[in-house]
Formats: sequence, C-alpha cells, structure tokens
Amino acid sequence: SSYIRELAKKSCETGYNLLKKAYVYGIDEPISNNALDKTKAFAESFRSQIADIVEELTAQKQAYIDEYGVSEEYFDEVLNAAANVRFVTTTRFREDYEPYVDIWCPHFNSFESGYATGLYDGEDKLWWYGAVSPKAPYPTYHLDDTLLSSRMVGWLQSIYNVEGNIYWGVNVYAKYNGSYQYVDDYYTDPGHYYNVNGDGFLLYPGKKYGIDGPIPSIRLESIRDGYEEYEMLYAINEKYAEIGLTSVGKEFSATETVADIASSLYTGMKITATNESFATARSSLLDLAEFTESGICFTDYTDDGEGLIEYELFVPNGASLNVTGATKTKETAV
Repeated sequence: SSYIRELAKKSCETGYNLLKKAYVYGIDEPISNNALDKTKAFAESFRSQIADIVEELTAQKQAYIDEYGVSEEYFDEVLNAAANVRFVTTTRFREDYEPYVDIWCPHFNSFESGYATGLYDGEDKLWWYGAVSPKAPYPTYHLDDTLLSSRMVGWLQSIYNVEGNIYWGVNVYAKYNGSYQYVDDYYTDPGHYYNVNGDGFLLYPGKKYGIDGPIPSIRLESIRDGYEEYEMLYAINEKYAEIGLTSVGKEFSATETVADIASSLYTGMKITATNESFATARSSLLDLAEFTESGICFTDYTDDGEGLIEYELFVPNGASLNVTGATKTKETAV
C-alpha cells in the first residue's frame, strides 16, 4: 500500500498517471515451488491492502487536490487506476489457483498447450515469460539460440494478444551451479546457468570500453527489433478498427492476414523461422502497413490447403487497386 500511495502522490505531482500501467509481481513460480498456500495468502493480503489504500485516498481526496492543484476528474482517474492495480503470477493455468491469480503468466511453452486447449480464452489480460526454461525451439533469450528466437517474441505477443512479457534479470553477473558465484568480467566467460548460457543478463558492464554503465547485448538489440515490429502490428490493428468503424460501422481485424504472413515463422510457440522466411514475412508486413495507411483492409482470408488462397479486400471510395495488371475499383471489387 505504501508503493501505491507514493505512486498516487507522484501522479498528482507530475500530472502523469503512473498507476495506469502499474502491476505487482506475486509469488514466483508457485507450482514448481509448491507455494499454493503462499499464493492464496498473497492474494488475500494484496486485495485487502488495495481496498485499504483506495479508502485512504478517497478520504484524502480534497487534500490531494489542494496540495497538487489537480482537477477532481484527474484525481478520480488516479483513484480508479489504484483500485484496478493487479498482480502477475508466473504460473500456467491451474483450476485450484484460479481464485488467487489476477493475471496468468505461463512459460512460453506451457502457454502453447493452454492456448490450444482454450484455457486462456476468457482472460482479458495475459502475460508470459521465459527464463532457464523453456529451451529452443521455443523462444529464448539464451546465447546458444538464434537471434530470430528472441526477435519472434514480439510477433507472437501480437498474434496471440498477450499483454505483457516478464523477464527475471538483465544484469545478473553470476555463475549458477546450485549456488551463485558472482563474477566481474562477462567478456572472457559469458556462461551462466549450466546448459543455458546467457540467462539472466542482456546487458554487459561497459568498463572494458570506457563506459561508466551498461551496454546492450546483440540479443537485446534483437528483442528491441521484435518489439518495434510488435508496435507496427499494434498500429495496423488499431488502424483496421478505425477504418472499419468509420466506413461501415464495424471493426475490421488484421488478425488472419497477419497470421498468414507469419505462418512460416512459427508452429504453436515453436520457432521455425529461417533468415530467408523471416525477411520475406517482414517485407510482407511492411507491404501490409502501406496498404493499411492507404485505407485498404484485408477483411477476410481463406486457404483451401491445396494452394488456393483467397482474400476479400475493403477499398475506400475513390480509390483503385491494381491487381496483376488489372485495375479494380469499388464498382467491380469491394
């Protein structure tokens, strides 16, 4: 509750609602750590403290408004955000945990089976994560895996509509073989956990290059590239919804088209991408972005499994589309 109180104060002081994206991390891996009782106790304590801090902030509403000069409407936004802070639990779905988990956060590989069996269909928020496990061909940030593996996390997060990705450490400069042995130089010996080199660190100490601070790994660059593509996918989906609502009164979705573009890159949560297939898919994604910016949407997609793929397109009034040399207008193909 003290964290929530301070974030509420800072939100009023700065005029930026920090609580809008605030989450709390719950009990770590409760299934593997046999910690169901701790998870239950944590959930009860968390929900009780949230209720208490909301009651406290409500009682002090006028004092906050007077001290920080914010409007009543803005304070109510901060208060509502505080009331809706939720906690993330690093575990796959399990029925006996359901009353005590706000947001499921399974491993990449356990998400695959849960998604396939519909366990997460009703969840409005969902996170996932990787750490020591899983290993390739599932996505990893390990040194021994390909850079396409870490880059594909951003794509898959968009395709599966997963809201958050948690990672346990970016600068744990230590060896682990039953216990931690901290080291100063990760350039001469980049190992970490046995059989999972690179786990727990995505940054390197900059001292070797005269930098007082961390420098990024190539893996971190790859992760960033993947999330830049996630942002592109997010923007395309937002634009599809906007075009549909403005033009015909219902939202269009790019989900099937994007899944088709990326179909050669993954199976379930297993990475199957090659440099060539990824380059082709990324080029198609850029083409799709250009179409979308022009107001053209792929509204339906079918594949007969025997080589015939059909798309249905929405083309805005006044626009024409050239398809294999033939110009299509709204009168002939919409």
